[in-house]
Amino acid sequence: MEEKFKETLYITDLDGTLLGEDGVLSAYSRDTINQLVEQGVLFSVATARTLHSAWDVVGELNLQLPVVLMNGVLIYDLQKEQYLQVNHLPQEQVDLVIDLLQKLNMGGFMYALDGNTVKVYYNSTSERDQRNPGFYKERTEWGGRVFIPQEDFREAARDQRIIYFTLYGDLEAMHVIYDEIRKMPELGHTFCEDIYDGRYFLEIFNPAISKAAGADFIKKWCAAKEVVAFGDNQNDLEMLEWADRSYVPENGIRIAKRKATQVLGPCGEDCVARFIEQETGALSGRPDSNKAL
Repeated sequence: MEEKFKETLYITDLDGTLLGEDGVLSAYSRDTINQLVEQGVLFSVATARTLHSAWDVVGELNLQLPVVLMNGVLIYDLQKEQYLQVNHLPQEQVDLVIDLLQKLNMGGFMYALDGNTVKVYYNSTSERDQRNPGFYKERTEWGGRVFIPQEDFREAARDQRIIYFTLYGDLEAMHVIYDEIRKMPELGHTFCEDIYDGRYFLEIFNPAISKAAGADFIKKWCAAKEVVAFGDNQNDLEMLEWADRSYVPENGIRIAKRKATQVLGPCGEDCVARFIEQETGALSGRPDSNKAL
């Protein structure tokens, strides 16, 4: 492997990019990434997931660098098992979101970090949320986090430093609150389609953060001279623009592909792992390493 590639940070989104259409890390991508890291390739991930929902992926990878979680709200050191950076929402912004949810009679998830434990307060009482009970049931049964039913988010926010809100539903329902949130520059947000079922996420956080800011933190942390980013969705756009080079799978949204240095094959064909493998030449003797991207 050429020396210059040991100074290049490769950072990728998970869902719709590193993972297949089924949301699973393939054995090929897992083994390839682990061998690349062993050869000295700088590799990390930047995802909207929390540590616990990302663990099925990052737990299979021998990552040496920190990872970007919750769209840049958290940066976590897998080696030291601690958060290196936590970006809270100021209390004024928390109050804005809670006021808006109450005004629109909407529920959702409100996240707080207590030490290394993510606490998730949820309110599923609105009529819209009851149409998606499976979404709530699935998330409140995930292990590794503390889920707390909370009819009044304001009560919980008094004693917790809030880091994030997640709202979920069909396009019409989410657009009602999205149209309000996007008028508020004091709130950061992403509005993305769930690639697995076609509904929509609206995620709200500190406006100073993004995947790009998280990737920049990792670039400085490992003293990389170049950043190559991979992503497919709305919340990847800033990182794709910020990176020295950016690559988007064929299944990515149109605007992401327009910003890309190159469009790769679909995520279901291990396009990220194959690209890094071929560019660095680190595993050039491996069978199947020359399959077209």
